[in-house]
Amino acid sequence: MKTKMAYTSFLAYFGGIDGRWNQLEKQVLQVFIENPTHTFTNAEIAVELGLKDNSITGRTNRLRGVDKTEIFKDNPYLVIYEKRKCRDSGSTAQAMALHPDTFRMFK
Repeated sequence: MKTKMAYTSFLAYFGGIDGRWNQLEKQVLQVFIENPTHTFTNAEIAVELGLKDNSITGRTNRLRGVDKTEIFKDNPYLVIYEKRKCRDSGSTAQAMALHPDTFRMFK
């Protein structure tokens, strides 16, 4: 039950209270929220959202806190979890997951 409460609290927060996210970043993060036990490469996220890979990479970098703005540097929402074969491209790629502390702020 605590996990469900944390999840719904996160969705409410994510849904617009915090103005740091743009619409595409919200969509990228939503893929992870809906599949919290899965990892995704940029190509897999692009397929999930029906977009091209190059429109996803900048968003995942920002959510990992490694872009030029560094808005999420101290509190990233995504982390590199593993290096594996991408289900869509077949290439070896870095797969990301939700940061382990993502839901901690709502407990």
